[in-house]
Amino acid sequence: MARWLLLLIFLSTFPSPLQATMVLPLTTNQMADQSERIFVGRCLGVASELDEYQIPSTYVRLEVIRDVKGTEPGEQILIKQFGTDRKPLDVREGESAIVPTKTFSLPGRSFEIGREYLLYLYPESSLGFTSPVGGGQGKLEVDHE
Repeated sequence: MARWLLLLIFLSTFPSPLQATMVLPLTTNQMADQSERIFVGRCLGVASELDEYQIPSTYVRLEVIRDVKGTEPGEQILIKQFGTDRKPLDVREGESAIVPTKTFSLPGRSFEIGREYLLYLYPESSLGFTSPVGGGQGKLEVDHE
């Protein structure tokens, strides 16, 4: 009996990876309330590199096609997300970089050049990072078919 109790305490103390990545579904109204910017945008470019604080970052340039909140049509927006997307970081001889073993990332590649997305974006952090609201629920690919 005591072993089962210890096992239960251990498992409840250290969440599994699945528990750590679970996100409760949000309604459209909840996503809109948490968003600083909402727009449909076309991806113009994606690059991964260390930012000015030496933090692995992915930069995505988007052109606003349809504005909803916090943007203007035709505006180009550069968003900065934590972690790397496609290309590995360049670390030159004699340099060192601390690269997190885990980063929050969206399933598959985060953005594809030329594709359009409906984005609900959180306000930028003090370091300039943002991400789609709700752990990816705020990023929907627009299909024109």
